[in-house]
Amino acid sequence: MTRRRQKRAQRTDGGLTYEQRMELVYDIGDGGFASLAEMRAAWFKHRERLLAVYLPGFRPAAFFRFELGAFAPWWPDQITVLMHYGLIDAAEAFAIENSARFPLLKADRPLPATFDQRFHRTDSDLSTCILQWPSGTIPTSAIFELQREAHEYSVAGDWHEWRNRPERAAECRARAARILEVLKLYLEEGENNGNENETAA
Repeated sequence: MTRRRQKRAQRTDGGLTYEQRMELVYDIGDGGFASLAEMRAAWFKHRERLLAVYLPGFRPAAFFRFELGAFAPWWPDQITVLMHYGLIDAAEAFAIENSARFPLLKADRPLPATFDQRFHRTDSDLSTCILQWPSGTIPTSAIFELQREAHEYSVAGDWHEWRNRPERAAECRARAARILEVLKLYLEEGENNGNENETAA
């Protein structure tokens, strides 16, 4: 162990070393505890303090591991899991909806423009979107962006249904479906163009 790592391991945060806290909060590293049982004991000993500093809608990795028996999902799936287990109370729900991190979960704001609307200014003619990319191709970054946005709208649909807002839930789910439809058309157009190029060659 290097001197820097030794010094870092010696630092404590309310009785936890840096490595131990990283494992409990982020599930990063594997040298902070001698055993899983020791890690579990540390979680329940420091649970309230670690939860108190977490943002609404999020939980430390150890919470999911030792209390729900699962690995911590990425955002925004943490919210879906917490809703499923009934672990979000009214106060936290209010805080989530008023957080800048969760704009789609607000009930009193118009939904923002979707990815395809922002970049292509289209409304109903999905084929227009395809023409924005040369030869029907689409950058990998745009694929990831469309997938991410569709998933966030899907989670928002589940949230608003849970909050008894059926109209907003339907609106979010329709957005998710539209984004995935746009992505499908992009990919199909790119595949067709590729097949045409192979035939021509």
